[in-house]
Amino acid sequence: MNRAERIQRIDYLVREESDLGSFTAERMEFSELLFTELQLVLNEVHGMNASLRFWKLIVEDHLLAEVLRKDNLRDTNWTGNPEWYAVVNFSNYPTFKEKIRNLGGHLIRSLKTRKVKAEINRLLQKKSEIYIGFNGLPVPEVNNNAAIFARSYPFIFGNGDSKKREILNKIAEKYTSQFLRNIIRRIPKIYIENFNKLYNSVELYEPERKTFHVHLTDSLSETMMIAKYSEEGAKLVWYQHGCYYGEVVHKYRGYFEHSTGDQFRTWGYKEHPIDEPWSAYRLEVFRQKLPQNAEEPTYDLMLCYAAMDERNKNRFIRNTGYLLDELDSVKYKKILARPRPVNSRVSASDQFSFISDARVVVAPDGSSIARQVSKSRIVLQMRVPSTNFLECIYCDHPVIGLLDNDQPTEIVTPFYEHFLKRGLLHRDMESAVQFLNEVNLENWWTEITQSREYQAYKQTFTNSDQFKETIVR
Repeated sequence: MNRAERIQRIDYLVREESDLGSFTAERMEFSELLFTELQLVLNEVHGMNASLRFWKLIVEDHLLAEVLRKDNLRDTNWTGNPEWYAVVNFSNYPTFKEKIRNLGGHLIRSLKTRKVKAEINRLLQKKSEIYIGFNGLPVPEVNNNAAIFARSYPFIFGNGDSKKREILNKIAEKYTSQFLRNIIRRIPKIYIENFNKLYNSVELYEPERKTFHVHLTDSLSETMMIAKYSEEGAKLVWYQHGCYYGEVVHKYRGYFEHSTGDQFRTWGYKEHPIDEPWSAYRLEVFRQKLPQNAEEPTYDLMLCYAAMDERNKNRFIRNTGYLLDELDSVKYKKILARPRPVNSRVSASDQFSFISDARVVVAPDGSSIARQVSKSRIVLQMRVPSTNFLECIYCDHPVIGLLDNDQPTEIVTPFYEHFLKRGLLHRDMESAVQFLNEVNLENWWTEITQSREYQAYKQTFTNSDQFKETIVR
C-alpha cells in the first residue's frame, strides 16, 4: 500500500466505520495505518529516521485519545491550541478544567518522584535487565544484573522549539483529509516543541546489552526510555497484565504489544510466535491478598461488573433488574455489587444509582476486591472475559459468568463450549439465574474443579502451577 492509498483508507475507516473499538479488526488496521503515517510526519518534523516501533511507543497515548474523538475530528476544522501533554480518557475535546487538572497531575507526579531520576541513571549504568511496572507484584528476587525501576515522571514546560510547530502545521495543510489535518495539528507540545528535552533526558548506557521487561508503563520517562533504548538495540519483553489476551482474536493491547515487543510473556498459552508461557503475576497478587484464614461468607452472591459506559450500561441495568426480580430471595438474602472503579470523581454508589433492592450492598470505594470475593459464596461476572473471572479460577473460588465474546480464539473455544454445558458460563442472564436458583453450590463446584477441562483451562490461562520464584532465569 502506497502513501496515497493509506491516506485514502484512513479516511474511509474514519467515515464508514462507526465502531473502531478495542475489539475490532478495523481498529487494529486503523491504528497501524495512523502510526505509519505519523512516523513519516514526525521524522520529517524532527529530522530523524526513527523506526515505526519507536514512534508507536512514543505517541500511543495521543492516538488512543484521538481515536475516541474521531467523530469530532473528521467533521470540523479544529483551530485551538495543542495540549502540553496528551489528555486521555475524554471522548470530546477536554474542557479548560480538565486541561488544568491534566497539567497539574503531571507537575505533582514529577515533584513526588524528582529524586528517582538520578537513581534510574545509576542503575542503567550498572544493570542490563530492567523491570518496569513490576512495583507491588509478588516478585521475591531478581538477580544481581537486574533492577526493578521505581516510577519517574517528567514535567517539561515552556515554549520549546516553535519552528517545529510551524513545520508540523505546514505538513498538516497538505492533507485533504480533515481528520488527518486535525490529528496532526493536535499533536501535543511534548512530542513537537519540547520533544528534544524529553528525548535528551534519557541517557544511553550500552543499549545493545539491555533487556527491558515491561508489565505496564505509566509515564513519558518510561516510554521514552524503552523507545530510545529499543531503537539502539535493546530487547523489549512485554508481560501479560489482564484478561482478553488469548481469548479474543482482536484486542488492541495485544496488537500493540506484539507489534512493538521482541517477546510477549503470557499467563500460560502460546498463540503467537513471540509468545512464551510465563507466570500470572497479577493473579498471584490477588491470591496473596486473600485472607489467610477462611471466614464464613457474609454475602450469598457477589455481582462483579465490567467498566460501564454508554454502550453497555443499559444492558447491565436490564440484566441486573431481571436478576433481582427472579433470583431466589430465600437462597440469596445478601448480595454484594462491585463496580469497576472509574476514577476518584465517580463513586461506586453513583454507578449503581439504578439499584434499589434492599438485599444489595454496594462495595465501598477503594475496598479490596480480593477481600470481597473471599466474603462471597459465589461470584457472578457480569461479563466474561474478565480478569476477576481468571482471579477466581486461579484461586478455585466459586464463580460463573455471562459470556460476551463474539470472536473467541481457537485456543479458548473448546473451553467455552464445555463451560457453557457445565454452568460455569452462560449466554444470558435468564440462564444464569435459573442455574443459581437450582444449583447445589458445594457439589457442583467440587465436580467442576476436579474436571480435566477445568484444570486444563486453569493451566492454559492462569499458569497456576508454574509461578516462578524469580523473574530472571
